[in-house]
Amino acid sequence: MSNRKKLRVWLKPYWLGILWGIVLAIVNSVGVVLASLSVANILNAIIEADLDMFYRYCLISLGLFLLSILADYLYDRNSARIKANVAYDIRISGIDAIQSSSYQAFSQRKSEDYAAMMVTDLDIISTRILNNYFRLISNICNLLASILGLIYLHYSLLIATFVLAVIMFTLPGLFQGRMQVLAQNVADRNNHLLQVATHWLGGFRTLNDYDSRDLIGHHITQPTSDVKDAVIQDEYMQATVSMISGILSMLAQVLLIILTGYLSLQNIVTPGAVLSTGNLAGMIFGPLSIIINYYVQFQAGFGTLDKVEQVYRSLIPTDEPSAAINSGDAFQLQSSDLSVEFEDGRRVSIPDVQFNTGNNYAIVGESGVGKSVFLNLIAKNLNNYQGSLRLNGEELANLLERDVKDHISYVPQSTYLFNMTAKENILLGNPDATEEEYQRAVENAGLESTFASWQDGDQTIIGDSDTSVSGGQAQRIGIARALIDNKPIMLFDEVTANLNSEVAIDIDRVIAQIPNRMKLSVTHHVNEMNRPLYDEIISFDR
Repeated sequence: MSNRKKLRVWLKPYWLGILWGIVLAIVNSVGVVLASLSVANILNAIIEADLDMFYRYCLISLGLFLLSILADYLYDRNSARIKANVAYDIRISGIDAIQSSSYQAFSQRKSEDYAAMMVTDLDIISTRILNNYFRLISNICNLLASILGLIYLHYSLLIATFVLAVIMFTLPGLFQGRMQVLAQNVADRNNHLLQVATHWLGGFRTLNDYDSRDLIGHHITQPTSDVKDAVIQDEYMQATVSMISGILSMLAQVLLIILTGYLSLQNIVTPGAVLSTGNLAGMIFGPLSIIINYYVQFQAGFGTLDKVEQVYRSLIPTDEPSAAINSGDAFQLQSSDLSVEFEDGRRVSIPDVQFNTGNNYAIVGESGVGKSVFLNLIAKNLNNYQGSLRLNGEELANLLERDVKDHISYVPQSTYLFNMTAKENILLGNPDATEEEYQRAVENAGLESTFASWQDGDQTIIGDSDTSVSGGQAQRIGIARALIDNKPIMLFDEVTANLNSEVAIDIDRVIAQIPNRMKLSVTHHVNEMNRPLYDEIISFDR
């Protein structure tokens, strides 16, 4: 798709506002040109010593300038509204794409990449494309109106203007490709800096505990320097294009004034036309210089827009279900000759196993044997596997991700807490749950005493970086979230790995007491006290 068509897609909803902007730009440009032509009559009136003519054209010129100032003000307000709305639409399109994305598609990039794209890349799109788009409209109107003014004075001025304009357009346009590369480099460097800074600043507590805060500077300084260098290179290139355009503009204006002076000496135009030509030349070659600069920057911004749209497209689900889950009161999960091969060549083989509703299973084994990989296959966070993995007789590869997730609750090793109340965090599992269902989930997860000890109870605002919430409390909130979700299959991925033994034993018992579910818990080992809690303990060790 061409750059013009890409931009048209985003601007189409605002065509009426753009049309109104064009009208305002025309009014502004025509007003300035007519005012400039009036200046010629003012000079002619002075030469002819005609006082009435002098006052009349002074008032006309003043009125036209005021009209153009008002039109320019309204144009800027209109442009600002459209630019903000288009940037908003692009961000919302990204949010919609993320919301409709599968986990596997989303996980191809880090979460901070998407955040950076919505901030840094959108800033470049807004600055390079949208700002310059409206500047181009305004300056093109100035250019066309000024050309009409020159035609009014004498046709030869138009011919000279055309020749000079061709020269002005050709030279700076040679830098367009380089500017596009540099603009994208600035975006990429900024995104990398955001990722690195987020990573190391997020671990400040640990770095502070081990007196290793200097690692922040060690790891962030170089990306910061890279951003500085990229910005300098980009600004230097913009300055170069601007300088070339400015020099050509100045030379063109001088040549046009010289031509008008010659025409005046030949009595072809009035002496006042020299003054008007000077004004109109400034309105032609000044905007022409700006147009060239804006156009090159405008085109350079499309590299970033291409990147953003490509990311959005990669998130759009493409899989169609070829089978449906045979739902019922009982569920059965079976694996046979199951294995996964990763891009780095590592291969993980899964034992042949079978799980049934109502039973509590522990999957044990050393790190790297495929325990968490197996849970991610069941949850369809991973899709590319060899062999067979069936849910109620249907191959998981043939089932739509959303359909599978509607039957499975997944509790990770570290529960992510959003910046909301504890109750809202739990109700993420089922926003439509009744108060009775909520209280039952809180009780079964063992959170009653925790909420009782908090000043605001379950209305306490918590978050992922909240150090006042212990690991055990966070995991209980994750379990309550899964309980209120009320799905028949529950997956627990090393939920007690980072907890002390007392809390870990207690949480294992909480999970065991959940009725009428298929429960799979991945762990390195099962505490001897809790072995009776499991219907079967399956070892993945070879």
